Amino acid sequence: RNVEVINRVMSVELLKENNKVCGLVGISTRENKIYCIRAKTVILATSGRIARLSKSMSDNNFDRMYTPGCTGDGKAMAIHAGADLMGMEFFGTDTSSPTFANFSMAAGSPRGSFWPCARVVDAQGRVIVDRAQAFDHTRKDFKEWCRTDSIRYSQQKQKMSQMVKEGQLLYLDFEAATDEELDYIRWSLSHEGRMWLLLQNIGDNNESFRKSKIPYMNCDRNANNVFADGVWVDQYCQSSIENLYAAGNEVGGIPLPAAPGAVVLGWEAGVQAARKAKTIESLAEVDRKQIHQIIEKCVRMRDGQEGDHWLTVEKSLQKIMDIHTGFALDDQTLEEGLKMLEGLKQSTSLKAENPHELMRCFEVENLMSLAEVILTSAKARKDNLGPFKRKNGATLNKNDMLLVSKEAGQLTFKRV
Repeated sequence: RNVEVINRVMSVELLKENNKVCGLVGISTRENKIYCIRAKTVILATSGRIARLSKSMSDNNFDRMYTPGCTGDGKAMAIHAGADLMGMEFFGTDTSSPTFANFSMAAGSPRGSFWPCARVVDAQGRVIVDRAQAFDHTRKDFKEWCRTDSIRYSQQKQKMSQMVKEGQLLYLDFEAATDEELDYIRWSLSHEGRMWLLLQNIGDNNESFRKSKIPYMNCDRNANNVFADGVWVDQYCQSSIENLYAAGNEVGGIPLPAAPGAVVLGWEAGVQAARKAKTIESLAEVDRKQIHQIIEKCVRMRDGQEGDHWLTVEKSLQKIMDIHTGFALDDQTLEEGLKMLEGLKQSTSLKAENPHELMRCFEVENLMSLAEVILTSAKARKDNLGPFKRKNGATLNKNDMLLVSKEAGQLTFKRV
């Protein structure tokens, strides 16, 4: 399509003219360079996740279930431009989903990427779940066999879950695997998120899958608190700000869209944004003052003699969020979190030694902005819905959504 792709650039702010989006400003993460990109329409397709707003299980900041580069940049740009966001009170932290030692969670067990040869055994080696059987489409009773096998597997999973809750140790065991099956597992895991760490660990210690027993842990997913937050869009994928569209996980109100949601919404947003662009005769003149403010911020971070390292500030932010978000909230807890967050903002002066650190500084600013949106949104919702449980709060109809936007620097709310 002759599209120019610009790599190693972080988008930091949307450009506007007459309350319409007309482009964006980006910073290079490798050079001392700022990009001003004019556009008739803009599509936000950044990840919907905010991976680094809470501590990881191992306290290693880049040990995340989701890509650590997911810092809510699209949401931050959208709300600073005046667009509506929805579901921001449904923030889900990495601490609710163990990600580091729990390799079995990310790759499925005993099926999934370990299929079909991994079986589950207890600490004494007793088989709790035998290896899965290969599907045989030639069976005359194939449909009935699939149904009963599915029921059996569900019962086994419930049994494993109960055993883990009772404190029993369970392991994935590969003793019965053939060489061909193990080769398939190695290939499969090499394409499964961070499973390359598991493969490397086994190789570095001269271990084999037949000797290794991988600890099994439960995986509890709550798609609502991870994916429901995002940009409010209409049926044409356009946000509440004209010429600004959103696609994929960045769209609010769509739990766990994954590839199907990304493909469908990406296609629709692209079609609608292109149609709208054809109706606009020429590119708008951008506000030079807006660009110069970004330049001044970059110069201040790069040339300042003293300042705070981005990671120090991010660790402080994570402590605030871990203490003041949870499953039983009250106004006092949220208000304390907002006061601590404001204190952190007022006392922070970020310093960057190079373009890469400049990117990290902008990420931390986005994280702080979204932390305020999340805590304020949770305070604005006086009822129960999703992971947030208000003390003495009434349960609200799930169709009643809370929209948040920013006007004159203040967060405002409305229900739809």
